[in-house]
Amino acid sequence: MTILTDPEMIKLFQMRQRLSALYLEIQGLKSRGGSMYAFFKKIYNIKGNKTKVYKEFHKIILQREKELGIPERELNNSEKSILG
Repeated sequence: MTILTDPEMIKLFQMRQRLSALYLEIQGLKSRGGSMYAFFKKIYNIKGNKTKVYKEFHKIILQREKELGIPERELNNSEKSILG
């Protein structure tokens, strides 16, 4: 098990977690809390439909990983289905 102690890595993990929640929302899953789509539009000022917001935030995460020196990884199946 990996333990994240670096604040930048924790923030990156939270970003990936939110992106996963948006993916589930795109697939039709509903939550009791607020919509991740609305969260991204408000906090990150990303415009467009859910898929466009997903793609734009994915780019933000990749850029952040590059800044932190994290090597690129292969897309998983859910990412492939949206990012095509």
